[in-house]
Amino acid sequence: MNKFARNPAIVQIFDTTNRDGEQATTGARYGARSKLTISRALARAGVDRIEAGFPVSSQADFHAVQLIAREVRGPMIFGLTKTNPDEIKRTYEAVQDAEYPGIHVFSVMFDPHSLEAYGTTMERVVEESVKGVAYARELLGSRGQIEFSFQNATNSPLDWIVNGYLKMIEAGADVINVPDTVGYTHPDEITTIFAELRRAIPQYVLLSAHCHDDLGNATANSIAAVRAGADIVECTINGIGERAGNAALEEIVMNIIVRKGLLNGRTVRFDTTSLNELSRLVRDHYGMEVQQNKAIVGANAFRHRSGVHQDGMVKGRVYEIMQPAQVGWTGEGFDLTARSGYAGVAQRSGRLGYDTSGLRGLKAQIMLPFKQIADEKGSVGDTDLVWLMDSVFQNGRQRYSLEDMSIRKAEGSDNYHVSVKLVDGSQAPSGSITVSGAVAGKSGNGANGSEEHHGAVEALYSTIDKMVGKGDGWHLISYSPVNIGTGSNATAEVTVILSRDADANPKIIKPFENGARAMYVGRARHEDTLRASAMAYLDAINKMSPQN
Repeated sequence: MNKFARNPAIVQIFDTTNRDGEQATTGARYGARSKLTISRALARAGVDRIEAGFPVSSQADFHAVQLIAREVRGPMIFGLTKTNPDEIKRTYEAVQDAEYPGIHVFSVMFDPHSLEAYGTTMERVVEESVKGVAYARELLGSRGQIEFSFQNATNSPLDWIVNGYLKMIEAGADVINVPDTVGYTHPDEITTIFAELRRAIPQYVLLSAHCHDDLGNATANSIAAVRAGADIVECTINGIGERAGNAALEEIVMNIIVRKGLLNGRTVRFDTTSLNELSRLVRDHYGMEVQQNKAIVGANAFRHRSGVHQDGMVKGRVYEIMQPAQVGWTGEGFDLTARSGYAGVAQRSGRLGYDTSGLRGLKAQIMLPFKQIADEKGSVGDTDLVWLMDSVFQNGRQRYSLEDMSIRKAEGSDNYHVSVKLVDGSQAPSGSITVSGAVAGKSGNGANGSEEHHGAVEALYSTIDKMVGKGDGWHLISYSPVNIGTGSNATAEVTVILSRDADANPKIIKPFENGARAMYVGRARHEDTLRASAMAYLDAINKMSPQN
């Protein structure tokens, strides 16, 4: 069976991101290359139809449509055109090399108010449209499909559009597209229009919906059209498009899959796991950020902050109607804030490798400092949680502690002199002893045998390394000082991450890997940033003890 022919079991997805979607932007970041990249990704995902652009709008758009037609295989590639014969011919030239070419012809606005504003009549528009469709059919022959749209059809008299579309079918149109061009129509009205058209037009003709979101109804209207017999839904990634945008492809696809019981089991030929990748691709190439609470692909789409919700998710994912992996979502599901409860903390801690089976017994020890961190920072990240859990579970003996330190740098010189006194609690069974160390180095290229230090912190850490016998034991992969509080009451909080792997990514916290510790987080606070830096470094070193 021809995959582009009408199949009542399949809803075909027609993507117009590179045409209608682009109209909401200043243009694709890399022009035709960006559009080709997006089109290839859409083809890999299994989209049925791609509207590659409006070839007569500019030479650049003609080139982009032609490039996509020549390079992208799988979907039918459409170019958009008005009913003017010269423009139709130019559009055909842009798509003629496609594996499956398509020409989308559209009229002026078709509702009575708009026709009066244009100074034309319904009869004249129909007559010009018939000629345009017939000419497109002549050029394309039997190789592809002709789609026709009366602009703002949903707000035109029903008898106008039924009779008008029947004439387009007689002229050679394969697809009848019904656009809600100004986003005014409601789902019950869409249902009436599509049900009547499905009854009136031949069964082999495909019926398509194109909805805008001015009243926020684009997705609802599109699904109403599908329920009433539409075979194709026209949409864009992230819902970008003129004014408030178009129906969002990701919302259409997931509505059809998740609620197919309402659609007589109809489905789509689309790889849903590609949705988040496509969303990011369009965001990056068209420069339009995705709102955080955007359905399916927004940053918050699968994120849970409430303690009640997190508890329900731990017990059985009761607050999600889709699996995040189903749409290619790979972010963290629990955003730990002051509103989180112990269930959320336990779930994230378990993911980080901690045994949380006894968490209830440690609830007070965990949740009190957790809430303090959350109140101060707004949210508790993986680095915060690793430090907190290590503190609660006492991962790391407090072998080394800072007794005193000083850092001097002579005026006009790059030389540092660092002195450190540490208390080593492992050296004497009956107590502890104090050990001292110092380093004098020059910031620079290490000439004349001097050590190379690029600042006070590096000099400080080099001194400690010498004292505790670092060797090749660890690498500093992250040093993060922040101020807690303001003014004279401010305190420096320093967080360091050590790893035995010099190439470890500090943005991906892996305290456990294959059963062994992979990263060690140290943290300390003090009014003096350098003293806090030394204390945090020692905190991480203590946790790296081979006995832990």
